[in-house]
Amino acid sequence: MTHLVATFGGADCEVGAMTTSQPPDFHLNRPGVLIAALPAVLGFVPEKSLVLVTVDRGEMGCVMRVDLSDDLVHSLAHVADVAAAARPDSAIAVVIDEGGANCRMCNDEHRELADGLTTALANRGIELLAAHVVDRVAAGGRWHCADGSQLYRPTPTGSGGPSSAVIESAPNRAHQSTIQPR
Repeated sequence: MTHLVATFGGADCEVGAMTTSQPPDFHLNRPGVLIAALPAVLGFVPEKSLVLVTVDRGEMGCVMRVDLSDDLVHSLAHVADVAAAARPDSAIAVVIDEGGANCRMCNDEHRELADGLTTALANRGIELLAAHVVDRVAAGGRWHCADGSQLYRPTPTGSGGPSSAVIESAPNRAHQSTIQPR
């Protein structure tokens, strides 16, 4: 039994017990570990992206990413429709924005994006458990909650644990900008 902790909308709050068959070293309620796993899950290192990780009965489900853009806030209903096709219970959002993660005005935009995503998902019966903003998905990257309730924390680095193995493999993965046509 795993207890997921939501960090969206205020201080940490337990959102309920969920069973999971995920390996014991991978926990959806540990943002740094989840962020570190994104390159392995996606097959590349995301940059300037919104990544939505769906959660179904406590397990990681569908993972999708979209480019961050000024128009994204107007496309959240479509993002939520795609997520809803998998019929998840909930989701976790990760905004990757190296240039904007430490910018106060950009953080307001990230918060608005998270609020819009919360509404779009809720309209489809999906609860947004957390929304995190990270400057980069790499060793030493720093994340915080989109609502400002938890401030900057480093993503896992070479601590020797399972999550460090994931993050240390990330430099061997193509970065998003090197695999997208320009």
